[in-house]
Amino acid sequence: MLVACAKVISECSQINRDPSLSLLPSLTDIFDVSYKIAYATSKAAQQTGVAPVITEQEIHDSIHSNIWKTSYVKYNLKNPLDK
Repeated sequence: MLVACAKVISECSQINRDPSLSLLPSLTDIFDVSYKIAYATSKAAQQTGVAPVITEQEIHDSIHSNIWKTSYVKYNLKNPLDK
């Protein structure tokens, strides 16, 4: 499972697009990268027998229902000295 995760990170590395960029994936792509890691890990767990075999749709549904979705409140900076 660790190898499956490492392969996904490697495939998503920015350096694949441009050698001058970071070895790690961009944080702007973190949701997609996390999803791919979850999927690859799930498949590897099934193949090694540590997780029950479920359908592709069940894997996707499980990831969608459990993955953290960011939801930030927009803050407007206000100078406390302004009235």
